[in-house]
Parts: sequence; C-alpha cells; structure tokens
Amino acid sequence: MKENAYELKNQFGQFYSGGPILFIPNSKKLVFPTQNSVSLIDLSKGKLEALNFRTRGFINTIDVDNTGKYLLIIDKTNLLLIVDIEKKKIKSKLLLKGPCFSCKWSPKGKYLVLAISKYAQVWKIDLSEHSTQSFCQISRTYSSHYNEIISIDWNFSGNFFISAGMDFTVKIFPFRKKIN
Repeated sequence: MKENAYELKNQFGQFYSGGPILFIPNSKKLVFPTQNSVSLIDLSKGKLEALNFRTRGFINTIDVDNTGKYLLIIDKTNLLLIVDIEKKKIKSKLLLKGPCFSCKWSPKGKYLVLAISKYAQVWKIDLSEHSTQSFCQISRTYSSHYNEIISIDWNFSGNFFISAGMDFTVKIFPFRKKIN
C-alpha cells in the first residue's frame, strides 16, 4: 500500500447518516456527521472517535475552516455551532431564523456564508484565542433566489461567492467588507 493511500473498510459502519465528509486541512483526518453528533477518523492511525457533544437534531451541514482548527455545524433545528476541533469544545452557539442547507467559511476564515432558506447571509466571525467568547455579527443578507438555496461557496480570494438554488438558478454575488 502506498504511503498516502488509506483503506476505509468498515470505518463508517452503521453510524454514518449521510451528509458531507470533509478532510481536515493540514492533517490526515476526516470529519463527518453521525445523526446528531460528529465523528473523526484519523487515517494514519485508523482510529474512529466521536466528538463529545450532541446537537438538538440531525445535522444538516458541516464545514471546516482552511486552518483546520474550527468546525461549523448546523442542525435541523437551526442551531449553529462553532467547535474547536483540537480542544473538542464548542466555541460559539447561534440560533438561526430559518433552515440552513449549506454553509462555507471564507478563504481567510473571518466570514461565514450561510444559505438560509432563499437568502444568502454573510456573517463576520471573531474567534480570538485570548477570550473565551466568540463574536458573530451579520454583515449582509443577499436575496435574489425565488426558492431555497441548496449550495453555496466562496471564490479563492473571498471577494465573491456563488449560490445555487432550487429555482434552477446560479447566482454570483460580490462581497465587499464594510469600512468603519
């Protein structure tokens, strides 16, 4: 077997409930939802572990930031959690106003874009290491879809994001940070 090849026989088992399976950047780990919790697979050790918290409902979507430090989780009860993967602790909780089917960290990790029903919302996130509290503030809401947004992603620079909706349209939105 090659050095970078991994065998995943019986790793997910009966617990995998669908949804995204993501690589954690700069590590040899996979993360995936298991009903109302999240599991990690260490590919180099072949070890499966569940994070020690539960959401209120089944998980809709997850995303890992580019540093591989934070995990974004949104469940079916519209609860958003930001989890520190290394410490395995919840850093922030937020209750959204509608169902979210897709989410994505910005390339620099300072913003989140969320597909909440038929709106795309950009949130400013401050996860400083020095404080125990995190800061989440809505930056802007975009509305031009006529039906629910099912997929959303940033471009490589974070100046634009793209959304695809159930109304069979794809929209590209410019994102300009507010200057205070």
